[in-house]
Order: sequence, then C-alpha cells, then structure tokens
Amino acid sequence: MSEFLEADLIDFLHVAIVPCELGSGVQIGDHLAAVEDRFTIESVGSSSGLTHQLWNRKTRV
Repeated sequence: MSEFLEADLIDFLHVAIVPCELGSGVQIGDHLAAVEDRFTIESVGSSSGLTHQLWNRKTRV
C-alpha cells in the first residue's frame, strides 16, 4: 500500500483498523509521514474498537 501512496497512484483509500496484535505488532504508517500531507484523513471510530480511516487526496493547485 505504501508504495502506491508514495508513487501518487491513489486518490481515495478506506482503511479499516482492527485492534489486535499480530506477533510483535504491525505498524502500517511507519513511512507515510510525508505522504499524509497530500491527503485529508478522516478517522471514524466505533464502539467495538474498529476504526475507519478515509483518505482523500487534496486538490492539486
């Protein structure tokens, strides 16, 4: 996923985050700090602990 974001190939992304740990844990956003500046990110939580992140590309000027 991060390769596609870094290559500017994604306009919209819906990520569902489930609170569980696999092995020592998996960080999906380790290398995305610079990419996040190009998107508006909305996080929506639920009572079950599930979090939806909606990534929309910012309009280019």
